[in-house]
Amino acid sequence: MSVQCLGTTKAGSRCSRKINTGKYCHQHVDQAGQAAGRFSRGQIPMLSLNHAQVSTKFTLNQTLNHKCTSLNHTNYSQPYLSTKILNSHGHGNVSDSASKSLRLLSPRSKSPPKSPPKSPPKSPPKSPSKSPAKSPSKSPTYPPKIFDPPKSLGLSKSTSPLRSPRTVDYTRPGYIYVYTLASLLDDSKDGWLKTRNLLAKSKDKDRWVTFKSKSLLLILVKVGMTTQTVAKRIQQWESKCHHKLVCLHPEYHIPAALSGSFLERFRGLTLSAQKTSAQFRQYTTFQDNIKGFFVPRDVLRAEKEIHDELKQKFGRGDVYCTGCVEKGKAEHKESRLFDLFRKKDFMQSDYNVHVEWFPIPKNRIHEVYKIIDRICLRYLP
Repeated sequence: MSVQCLGTTKAGSRCSRKINTGKYCHQHVDQAGQAAGRFSRGQIPMLSLNHAQVSTKFTLNQTLNHKCTSLNHTNYSQPYLSTKILNSHGHGNVSDSASKSLRLLSPRSKSPPKSPPKSPPKSPPKSPSKSPAKSPSKSPTYPPKIFDPPKSLGLSKSTSPLRSPRTVDYTRPGYIYVYTLASLLDDSKDGWLKTRNLLAKSKDKDRWVTFKSKSLLLILVKVGMTTQTVAKRIQQWESKCHHKLVCLHPEYHIPAALSGSFLERFRGLTLSAQKTSAQFRQYTTFQDNIKGFFVPRDVLRAEKEIHDELKQKFGRGDVYCTGCVEKGKAEHKESRLFDLFRKKDFMQSDYNVHVEWFPIPKNRIHEVYKIIDRICLRYLP
């Protein structure tokens, strides 16, 4: 096995030649006798470190953290740390500039030293590419986060301090509101809406089917959050989707069934109106002037919890919106929509799919309000 020559060049660095036998190459074989004489006096050959022109002799110290079993097996490519550095005269300490240039690291020892050194050497500042200093006073400090979003929210935290994450205030107060399409409350416009995976036990899984509110006795509702007013937020949705929306709240009555005579519908409306005032007082967080349920903090997290509970109890589905496109006139939209549903892949079009729509029985809409009010109460201080 080839080893590196132990000889020293004229520039003061170690010879880089590889030899198969012996310890010195043919050019530095005469240094073998000089090295043997120095070893007998307990000295180590001079090393050129950091290209500093320092001529300093090192003496072995018996209080080193490691134990050298044999000098013949010592790897001189690794510099060693001596607890005392002598100058060329053999007394005193070298200058500060020379001592800083001689940054020698001792190999790790298995057992800790019996007595700690009186003055530990100061480690020079490391480059920015290396790991930060271990000293807590020098390491950068960052302000603690007020709220760490849970994993269920699907919000990833940035672990790198150099990366600037998107600033979202999760602790802001807001309102939870419920709304639906105004056309779903009209018998004459039933059967125009396309939904997907609305009913869990439906045979048409992952397929777009026509939603018939009249025959199913269901109403599709959407639960949202806003840090503005509910009326302003619904107006923004209407401007985007070009559909008339209706805000649902405990004071708004939805007939349980749209079938039957006009007299039966009127009686149902009258009885429900009498119960409205009593049911309205049951909701602590509902604000009549806003038409929404107030959340004093973490409104985004409260909305997520409400969605999860409504999905578990009533199911959820997707709605294909035919109003999110601002191209052409209404007649042109209708003709395009007729051809659209003949396609196999709806996502190729420029219409949008709105998710998290909940099919609620019309006679159980009050259960939605109770769930929202109960979850909003958890966030009260």
